[in-house]
Amino acid sequence: YRTLGALRRENPVFREGSFQPVFAAGNTMAYCRTDGVHEVLIALHAADCEAKIPVPACWETSQVKLGSLPENGMLSLPPQGYAWLERRAE
Repeated sequence: YRTLGALRRENPVFREGSFQPVFAAGNTMAYCRTDGVHEVLIALHAADCEAKIPVPACWETSQVKLGSLPENGMLSLPPQGYAWLERRAE
């Protein structure tokens, strides 16, 4: 929990940013947060198999903080995996 708290303190978008759901099905979800300067996409997968979820194409050129970049509009998540993508807000 300390690591998550530190990430939240170091990234204002998690404290002050608006929230927008991107995907939710079964054990997988993704959402975006933006504070007008930065935008992040967080994807979480709680199953024991790989998952591929659709994300907007604009995320294919984002910066990867954790996980991998989406390809052809799909983000791959490993079993019990997650992704954190970041880009400048539009």
